[in-house]
Amino acid sequence: MTHFVKTKLQDSAASIKLKALIKTAILEASSLWTASGLYKNSAMHGVIFTLHHVRPSQSGSNPQQKNLEITPDFLDLVISTLRDLGYRFIRLEELETAAKDPSAQPFAVFTLDDGYRDNVTYALPVFARHQVPFTIFACSGFIQRTHSMWWETAFELTQQGHSLQFDFGDGREQVSLASPDAREAAYQRLSRFIMNSDEAKAIDKLNQSASDCGIDPMKPVDETILDEAELIALSRHPLATIGAHSVSHRAMARLTHDELTEELTSSCHYLETLLSQEICTFAFPYGHRAEAGPREFAAAGASGFKLAVTTVQAPVCNEQVTSALQLPRVNIDGRWQRRRYVAALASGLPFRVLGTFANSR
Repeated sequence: MTHFVKTKLQDSAASIKLKALIKTAILEASSLWTASGLYKNSAMHGVIFTLHHVRPSQSGSNPQQKNLEITPDFLDLVISTLRDLGYRFIRLEELETAAKDPSAQPFAVFTLDDGYRDNVTYALPVFARHQVPFTIFACSGFIQRTHSMWWETAFELTQQGHSLQFDFGDGREQVSLASPDAREAAYQRLSRFIMNSDEAKAIDKLNQSASDCGIDPMKPVDETILDEAELIALSRHPLATIGAHSVSHRAMARLTHDELTEELTSSCHYLETLLSQEICTFAFPYGHRAEAGPREFAAAGASGFKLAVTTVQAPVCNEQVTSALQLPRVNIDGRWQRRRYVAALASGLPFRVLGTFANSR
């Protein structure tokens, strides 16, 4: 590998760490400003929170996914803090009705993406203790064990040995795994390859490379994702609602029209048949503006979904509820599990500041 390529990969890892430091500084400042009472967002009516893993801290998990996991104790603290701040807790499907009364107390909605087993083991008892409803967005390809989670495969692949052979499109090349920084850089490069290529073909290539190294790409799915029987049992809990999260967890904006329609309708039909109930909500995989736009929002509506959520970071303002197929959410980030951050996140102030910072660069 040339010095230029090594430098670019190291710069990528350094850039990620720098962005995390900037976000931390902004969140700290936002929490102080929010606590002071100086920041009032009159347009805000509520917030939809995004969660993934809820589980005790554990060693050996993918460090690139630490922002997507929180502890049960912190979930308990988030709910208690929001209640102290005057938030009411509603189901996602109640959002449009709740938003018609802007004079009411602000609302909070909890959603959890992908269908992880720890959502039942650790999150459900917390929600039940507080009597807080929640929505699990299940990816049917994970539940059926037909699709792998590429981010877990990539992590496992970059933890093996001192180097990795992989074809990024110009023939097989040797990728160093000789140090923690090298492994992180390799993971980031694999991630970019997945997201900048035909995603299905790229994942197939990744899975084949993993299999060649003795890694089973389906093992993380079997170990961490709910199976059909578990999902059926969860769907019968009075606080739980199940929504769709596509079949393959691919970026919707990069699919053809037919592929997009198939992902939406098949995931919905599978869940409705399995659970014997209507599925009316959808979460766009990845969910940023580059992965879900007007075409995808319209397709979700045409496929019968009444509400769809993105991962665009913002509270729900009154005027946004009229566009119920492109709702923003706020990620509860596992890197910042502090009580003082909860009010700031719910207010949306950190994302306004981050948006201003990004636009000024």
